[in-house]
Amino acid sequence: GRSSSSKTGSVDVLEELGVDFSQSLEDKLIGLKKYKLAFHNSKAIAERLAPLKNLAREKKLSSFLSLLGPFTNPFLLKGQIIGVGKKEWFDKVCKLAKHAINKGYTQNFAILQSYNKGQVFDELCSIAEARIRILTKDQDFEFEFKPQDFNFKASDKSSIEGGNSHKENAAILNSIIANKTDKEKKETSLINFALLKCLDDNELKQTNIKEKLLEAYQKGLKSLESLECQKNWLEFLTSQDN
Repeated sequence: GRSSSSKTGSVDVLEELGVDFSQSLEDKLIGLKKYKLAFHNSKAIAERLAPLKNLAREKKLSSFLSLLGPFTNPFLLKGQIIGVGKKEWFDKVCKLAKHAINKGYTQNFAILQSYNKGQVFDELCSIAEARIRILTKDQDFEFEFKPQDFNFKASDKSSIEGGNSHKENAAILNSIIANKTDKEKKETSLINFALLKCLDDNELKQTNIKEKLLEAYQKGLKSLESLECQKNWLEFLTSQDN
């Protein structure tokens, strides 16, 4: 939640937007049922992982910190996306994901790694090709994501970079929700949304993943024009009296 390997973490951004993290679990579940969105952060997990995080920073393994959250998540999930920031870790993370599936922690995984001009990114983005591996109880296949297949135009890395402060990044998040952000940031947000939607599709296969991903992206593009649910959810999170 807090910034570890980047300038701003998800908790930092939502806190800047005025989110009340003292909400009870009951209130969060009300929000989940009403808006189909929820945000959970755990002080207990953060405290237990603190020594490991400090060690990772000391050894300059910042990419490792991004893997701690997904694999220590206490919720049982249907689908989860995990980005891998180091090329040599990809297969190891896939093995961990298979273990999580076998244990019943998560049903479906998308393990991904983007690469652009020699750089590796731990997220799907509209300016870079990516290796995506889909893992479920019954399937294990890879898909090569190419921006040109989705009519995304080549652009510099700076077009999707965040701001230098929590305030700047909160403003960027607001601009995405309001559909007023830069084209590349909007495309990157929506293609990640589309991949998560694909993990909820019981008919997803290697032969149709490109079509399914494009279909989910187009739906996200249309829904971005009317994001009342997300806006209301944020208002719910920032309200002291729910």
